[in-house]
Amino acid sequence: MDIIVTKAVKKNPSESGAVPVTVPSAASVSAVVAEPVFPDPVPVTAEPVVTEQEEKSEKKNKKNKSEKLKKSEKKDKLYRIEIIFSQAVEEDIFEKFREHNVGSHFSKISNVTGAGFSNPKLGDAIWPQVNEIIIVFCKKDEAEEIKNIIHELREVYPAEGIACFISKAKEL
Repeated sequence: MDIIVTKAVKKNPSESGAVPVTVPSAASVSAVVAEPVFPDPVPVTAEPVVTEQEEKSEKKNKKNKSEKLKKSEKKDKLYRIEIIFSQAVEEDIFEKFREHNVGSHFSKISNVTGAGFSNPKLGDAIWPQVNEIIIVFCKKDEAEEIKNIIHELREVYPAEGIACFISKAKEL
């Protein structure tokens, strides 16, 4: 005698049904093994599964790296200082730099002509004076010291039009 067993089969995700299956009698088979029923496969995504603890740890690591980067940027932050001044005050500027031990690494451009907020310095018969430009790249503390020196020199030479521009710089 045959035994009829019904087996649940999913035809598609929205419907299910029972299909009769004929199994030989116990006399002819020593054991009947039920076929396991597995749920529909879960779609595989490209993103890895991350636990909440791993996510927190990753955020903490990113934050630490970001803080370290910011600290190193602050330490290594460079400033570009451009000082435009009359050739007549060059000696005084470099003397102040030596006294305060700043501006030892610089570039100097001589015989610069132009007109700013003081008398024009055009290097011609009418306006015979000329300017010079000093460009210094330095750290923040040195930039502050140079800025203070420029303020002092402007008080001593108010008519010379000493210009100073400070900006952040980044070496490539």
